[in-house]
Amino acid sequence: MPSGAVGCTVSASAALEPQWREHFTVSGGAWLLPYIEARVAGRQFPREEMLEKFRVLHQKAPDSYESTCVRG
Repeated sequence: MPSGAVGCTVSASAALEPQWREHFTVSGGAWLLPYIEARVAGRQFPREEMLEKFRVLHQKAPDSYESTCVRG
């Protein structure tokens, strides 16, 4: 699987549109779609479950960075 990528931000509902689903599939992120679907449906975000799924798939913990986003 390629490791280089270009990122962007889309809303959860936009991520479920066909063109974005294809991006998730091509980039190896299709496993995230059920979590996004659940969130759009108003269900709680299973953070620990999702992190464990990442660990199993990638044999490592996900990278983590401090947010520089300022919300007003």
